[in-house]
Order: sequence, then C-alpha cells, then structure tokens
Amino acid sequence: MTTVPPGAESGGVPRRALFRTTATIEEEFRRLLCSRCRLLFGLALAITVVMIAAAQLVTEQGNAFLASLGLGGYEWAFDGMHVVSFALAFASLFIGDPSARRLQDTVLVTVSFNFVVGLFSMGGTLDPDYPPALGASLMLFVPAAVIPWKTKYQAWLGFLTVVAFVLVHTLGYSLSPVGAEYWAEAGGMEAFREDLLITTIGLIILAGTSVLVTSRLYSLRTTAQKAKRLGSYELKDELGEGGMGTVYLAQHALMVRPAAIKVLKIGEQDGLSAMMRFEREVQLSSNLTHPNTITIFDYGRSADDTFYYAMEYLDGLDLQELVDRYGPMPANRVAYLLAQVCGSLSEAHSLGIVHRDLKPSNIFLTSRGGICDFVKVLDFGIAKQLHVKETGQVTRTGMVVGTPSYLAPESVLEGEEIDGRLDIYCLGGIAYWLLTGHPPFTDTSPLAIIASHLHTQPEPPSDFAEDPVPEQLDRIVLRCLEKQPADRFQTARDLLEALESVPFEMRWTAQKAKEWWDLHHPCESPVASISPLAAPAEAQAPASA
Repeated sequence: MTTVPPGAESGGVPRRALFRTTATIEEEFRRLLCSRCRLLFGLALAITVVMIAAAQLVTEQGNAFLASLGLGGYEWAFDGMHVVSFALAFASLFIGDPSARRLQDTVLVTVSFNFVVGLFSMGGTLDPDYPPALGASLMLFVPAAVIPWKTKYQAWLGFLTVVAFVLVHTLGYSLSPVGAEYWAEAGGMEAFREDLLITTIGLIILAGTSVLVTSRLYSLRTTAQKAKRLGSYELKDELGEGGMGTVYLAQHALMVRPAAIKVLKIGEQDGLSAMMRFEREVQLSSNLTHPNTITIFDYGRSADDTFYYAMEYLDGLDLQELVDRYGPMPANRVAYLLAQVCGSLSEAHSLGIVHRDLKPSNIFLTSRGGICDFVKVLDFGIAKQLHVKETGQVTRTGMVVGTPSYLAPESVLEGEEIDGRLDIYCLGGIAYWLLTGHPPFTDTSPLAIIASHLHTQPEPPSDFAEDPVPEQLDRIVLRCLEKQPADRFQTARDLLEALESVPFEMRWTAQKAKEWWDLHHPCESPVASISPLAAPAEAQAPASA
C-alpha cells in the first residue's frame, strides 16, 4: 500500500511503500551484529587469501614452493592458521541461529587468535624494523568500527592484545635463537627492555583508544534505539509529516499490535500554542467512539518531553489519493462514502466538537472485518470544542484556520459563530472533489480561493462530472456550499437523511465495494499504510479577506 506525502493535493505525486517486518530492538541488534560479523570474517578471509597468494608469487621462496608443490616452511603453517580460523568463524555464522553473545564471543576469540598467530609468524624477533603497530591497529580498530558489540568485549580484546605482545616478545627473546642473536647485535638486554616498554605503551594507548571509540559508537547506537521507543511503543518507520508533527509506524512492545504514533513538532515561535493544540486534539479525539472516527489508543510524554499519542493503523488510502489515482467517483459511491462521514460528524457535533479542517486527505478509506469502503475521519488537530472557554491563545490573530480549497466562509470572517455547519460546508467541497476531480473553486492563489468561498456561487458538480449526477444530489452538494450557515443542512443527521433519499438507479453496496477493492486495492491486505498528517492547515490571510 502507499501513502500521499503531506501537502499533496494534486496528481502525479510519487509514493512509497511503507510496511516492513516488525521486530524488537534486541532482535534488530542481533541481526545487525550477525550481518556485520559475516562482513568482517568474509572480507578478512578474502584479503588473507589474496595477500598470501601475492606474497608467494613475488618471492623466490614462493616460486620454489610452487615449483616443488611442497608445503614446507613455518611461514606457510602460520598463514594456514589465518585462513582456517577466518573460514571456520565465517562458516559458524550460518549454523543455527547464533545469539548476540555467541556472535560477540566468536569475534573476540577469532581476532585475538589471529593477532597471536601474527606475532608468532614473525619468528619471535619482533625487531623495530617490523613493529606490530599496524597489525595491532587493524585487529583493534576494525572490530571497533564495524562490530556493534558491547564495550567490555573491546576492552578484553585490547587487554589480550597487550598481554599477547608482552608474552610473545619475551618468549622470542628468551627462546628463539634468531631473536637472541638480533638483540645481542642491537644492544642486548637494555635495548630489548627499551623496545618492549615503548611498544607496550603504544599498544596500551591503541587499546584504550579503541575502547573509547567502541564506547562512543555503542552509546550512539543505544541512544538511537531508545529514541525509537515511546512509552510502550517501538517506532518502525516514518509515515508522514505535517504542520503539527510527524506520524510513525509503530508496534506495541507487549501486545505486538501495529499502531500509528503521532509525535508533536514544536516550532520556536509557537511552542506553547502547538502543545495546547496537540493536547486538545488528544482530549477531543479520545472522546469520540463512532466506528467511522479514527480510534486513539494511548497518549504520553517521554522523558525528554516528547509528546505523542498512538492511534489505530489503517490499511488503504485517503480520498485525495483515491481520486488522484482512479479519477472521479460515481455518484452512488460518493453518497455511500459521505453518509459514513456524516455518522462520524454527527457524534462529534453532538459532543460540541467541530472538526474545522475536513478535506479529502483527512478522510481515509479502509476495510474493517471484511467490510470494504469503510470510512475513517482523521486529524482533529484544529478541532474546536463549542461552549468551552479555551485557555491561552491557540491560534494567532489574523490567521485563517483550515485548508483554502475547502474553507467555509465563516472561518474567514471575524465574529462569525462557528458550529457544525462549518463541517457541512467542507463536506460539500469534498463531495464536489469526489464527483468532479477538483474542488469547487480552482483559483490560482489561496487569497483568490478564499474570496470565491466568500462571494462566488459554485457551478453544479454535474456540469463537470464524467458520470451522471442525479439532480437531487446536485442540489444537496450546492446546499452544503451555501455561503450562509442558515441556508445549509443544519445537522449532519439532516445531510445523512438527504443522501439516503437520493433515487439512484442502482445503489452502491458492500458487495460492489468489495468487487472494486478486489480489482484495484486488495481488501484486508497484510501490507498496511496510514494517511499522513495533512499539510499545515493554517493559511495566512487577513481576517477581513
């Protein structure tokens, strides 16, 4: 399924798939760790084989070896240990389902073993001409940068690196004839101790730095993982962004139930106002229980003062996308959809709540329990509760609240009473969009559109509709779009009754809806999306426009 980016009110907008398999944070960490381990060991094995082959081909000893097809020389034995250890480690990652601990232990053992083998392969001399700094740096910093493991594992790796160097260096001086001969010529015991001390200090610094790098990276990963969790919900993907905040796909950690999380976005100038509006949206929406109104699950505030609420996760598309993708709708289907919106509005208005920003992108079409063409009214973000005095200045003076293409005249005029008839006007504009593919007024600027809402009578939708529109439905739409609230339907219930009385030759039914969805938009799809927040619903315009 797909979703429309915020502010998209015309066709041709690119869309993207949003669903992905959900998983806990711990499981995501284990998967990431496993993929990084495979990358590390796979590259290490390939690089080791290439370097060994190159070394054998460019040395006389290698040429002699290849000519005789023998396997002599202790250098080849050490090279073989590198290859075998990396190959075994790489193969072990494909056996069973390795845990995070097993993966981290495998990296620690394999890297430590190869560092020790590398030290012994130098013959125990460890002279200043061949210092172990490069090998130690690779063994320490490659895992630190690539493997998302805990800091304690990196600390153990650093400790083992330093200890292994000291032991092998001392054994090389004491037991290896080559080492004893080299250091006798280089200055004896004093030169050996000096080199041992300097190199050991250097390795300690390298080990400590690698631990610091790992600690920092692990901390960042942990912070990012925690940031993906709000209350009992784990954030999975961003679905859309609008004027008041961002919507994310989420999953309840215990119930494993998908949800959409709306997170408040506070601007520098109107932080208090945005917070008040956000809290009001939650309070108003949570009181609405009509099946055609989106359900609010939960509300909360995180430790870093992030405000959010969780709502049901919808499968389908909004009415904006419906017409953008499939063109204007037949009249009988338009009446079928509008009737459901009337049910949602009827409950809201009975509780003294006016939506104030009804538009096609705020009405979502989904399926519930096998019932297709099921409407959900979204985003009561700028809803107004009548007969309740609001505290604080929620909207600024001179600001028009709503979306210009679907704006009721009383939204613009100062001192005009706001009630449920404002939503009736907006619903008339939505009906116009569904029937014709464009809103009632299509002027080029927001101010011109607002002026048309105030002074211009719209043409009947039947003049522009591709399919026949019954005369009675024409009159219903135009009555909804009357300039004076008193001339419109007075309640959503009145509008519902008028829609049900339109004499269609063939009414739109649940069976027809299922047939359409089966053809165009599979019903009850396992892949889900939710309409994002609408674009900022406030249009700057003089109140006297």
